[in-house]
Amino acid sequence: MDFRLRCEMWKWMDKEKYTHDCDVVSVAGASKGIADGGETEHVLLQQTDVAYNLHDVRHVILMHHNDCGAYLNSYQFENEKAEKEKQIDDMKKAKHIIEDRYLGVEVVLVWAELKDEDGKEIEFTEIAS
Repeated sequence: MDFRLRCEMWKWMDKEKYTHDCDVVSVAGASKGIADGGETEHVLLQQTDVAYNLHDVRHVILMHHNDCGAYLNSYQFENEKAEKEKQIDDMKKAKHIIEDRYLGVEVVLVWAELKDEDGKEIEFTEIAS
């Protein structure tokens, strides 16, 4: 959801061949919402239902980034490493929920490291799960 990611994220997605025909669902702290359950989980999975059932989506990318307001507003992290670890843990939980719900869907976890405040330089890394 963070506007700082928009330009570089699309460049990365294009380079990785994800932009040809894709649906984008963008919600602050997306995996947090799925891992925590509740209303946000319902909204995100409802959108995924549409992509899966109407557009035959079989590949989901969960992307999180450092300096995330959704996480910083919910938790008090000691440092950036602790924030990243919590986000990756939530991404892994969300991955299992999605894969259990949608037959044949592959979920890829991606960490976007903003190297500057404006998002002009971002390093994208696939997270092993």
